[in-house]
Amino acid sequence: MRFIIWILIPFLFASCVATQNGERRALERNILTIASEKGYSFAPVGRSEQSFTLTLLPNESFGTVQSIVLLREEDRSAAVWWMQNTKDMESIFNRLRRELFLRVSADGTIEDHEWRVASGTPVLMLSFIDPVVTEEEITFAGIGNTFYEFHGDAEEVHSLILLLTEGERPMTRE
Repeated sequence: MRFIIWILIPFLFASCVATQNGERRALERNILTIASEKGYSFAPVGRSEQSFTLTLLPNESFGTVQSIVLLREEDRSAAVWWMQNTKDMESIFNRLRRELFLRVSADGTIEDHEWRVASGTPVLMLSFIDPVVTEEEITFAGIGNTFYEFHGDAEEVHSLILLLTEGERPMTRE
């Protein structure tokens, strides 16, 4: 009986991990579930607020784009857009970097991070704040094959990104 269990363990583990381009990618956690567990309530994104990604990369076909505003005690914490099954995340981030560096004002800052968490899930994160464009920090995150765009409080956004990586701390920087 123990022999059968040891044989089944790799198959059970493999069912929790998807492979793309030879890299292990843990199944991503659902942003709505995580936000709900953390006490956020939800509202639709207002018509006046737009995704920077869709503006900067208008020819990119993301498929279904979902969005929501996260509220804490009826106050807006962040707006989130996400696109699942995003192909070629590296290419999207390269194009975003290029567009942001071309458009950021002298008062703006851009931070670019890439790491892998212990499960092997690659995490790409690109943040910028530019008072000429917006008062909020804008953060783009690629976790596995889901692309996220956050507008909001940097501390809350980074906390959500950590939770989306299954609470794992960065293990390696690339």
